[in-house]
Amino acid sequence: MNSNTQRDAATPTKRNRQTSEPRKITDALVKNAKATGSRYEIKDGVCQGFTLRVGASGSRTFAFMGRDANSKTRTITLGKYPDISVKEAREAAYEKRRVIKDPVKLSALLAAPTSNSQITFGNLIKEAEAEFGETRKIWQQRGKRYPRSTARQVIECVFSAFLTEPAINISAEEIALRAKRYKPKSGKPSANGQVSRALAYLRPVFDWASHRTKRFEKLGAGRDEKLNLPDLAVVNDPATTDPKILGERDRVLLPEELYKILPYLKIQSSTVDSVTTYEYRTVALRFILLTLCRRAEAEEVRWNNIDFKHKSWTRQVKSRGTVRAEFTHPLSDAAIELLRSLPSYPLRNSNNFVFQNQYGGPLDNWDRACIPIKKATKTEDWHRHDLRRTSATMLGLFGVQEPVVDTLLSHKNPFSKGKTSKAARAYIQLSKQIKGLPDPLRDAVNLLADIIARIESGEILEDTFE
Repeated sequence: MNSNTQRDAATPTKRNRQTSEPRKITDALVKNAKATGSRYEIKDGVCQGFTLRVGASGSRTFAFMGRDANSKTRTITLGKYPDISVKEAREAAYEKRRVIKDPVKLSALLAAPTSNSQITFGNLIKEAEAEFGETRKIWQQRGKRYPRSTARQVIECVFSAFLTEPAINISAEEIALRAKRYKPKSGKPSANGQVSRALAYLRPVFDWASHRTKRFEKLGAGRDEKLNLPDLAVVNDPATTDPKILGERDRVLLPEELYKILPYLKIQSSTVDSVTTYEYRTVALRFILLTLCRRAEAEEVRWNNIDFKHKSWTRQVKSRGTVRAEFTHPLSDAAIELLRSLPSYPLRNSNNFVFQNQYGGPLDNWDRACIPIKKATKTEDWHRHDLRRTSATMLGLFGVQEPVVDTLLSHKNPFSKGKTSKAARAYIQLSKQIKGLPDPLRDAVNLLADIIARIESGEILEDTFE
């Protein structure tokens, strides 16, 4: 198969974006399957019903889809790539096809009271990862070096004792006891926060498997085979009574701290065996500081979101995988210069991530960049989100009005209300092109860039924010 054929096989055409024409699913095809921003399926031309499902962000899951002996359509998840190989998935598909086509085997499968008892807690989490990863980033694979999603990793860490236990044998009382007694291996006093996250990720898994809550009680919304699992809503969340993690953070970095940190917020590279790789997390931290964006927004920005001519960025604010709002904000000259300096800029593709990992996917594992910076600068107790808060604080202290800051934070936008015409944003964009017309948002981001430059040069080192 030549490169053009591989590209055509891995990426569906616009005409059949949802389901492409059947073709033999191979390792090369799976590896080259590209994210298109919407979910699509590739059906196997060898084993009827064997299907590769490619999620909106590029997750790849094998499934078997077909009609059983009763003419009922069934979809059975086989596993997520690379946890299961193409060969293993196709063999599993052949087996599932034989089972559901045979009336006797199908009846036995449907009537077997012990079938659910073979589903372990660990396998259930893997099933949920394949199911939820289609729409929720927290359940998506973090890269080739990190085959587990963040949600799966946290759950398996906190509830490791249950991984090989049958899921239906685990009670809410056992979950609560394990949550109460959990101690991190590192010895850090962060158990309650970790447990709180694990419970938050695990509860919808149990609801999905049990066809519980309005979200999963409709036919076809829950797990194919229902499990009778406890409702984890009755389990206490330790974060609710932990004063150390109550409320919102209000950490703002001081000028002397930024002075130490800023030299590290640039693109970094390393060369091994004549192959150069780039560290984008560090320069993405500077982008957050310059634009007041969220971490998730920096991860999601693609080249087609950037308008270099008008120096603006259209970004989406998402909630549970759904776009909640869309904003177009100006970019400072410093932010534009930062983007043009990236190694990926000369060969940029419109749908590629601006800040990418070594495989071209979205960034993850931000601690890999933050922890070395903290150690090198001897700064502590700051988080990447604190950079966004610091920039907002600086603008406020330098006289920028609160509505302008809130707009840059994507908190408020007077033209995002449902009753406002969608043409409003087009006229706003046009107004910004008229020479001499004031643009408080652009003035604010350029002021912010100037403040940051003066701090980096050492001109501002006093406790400006006290």
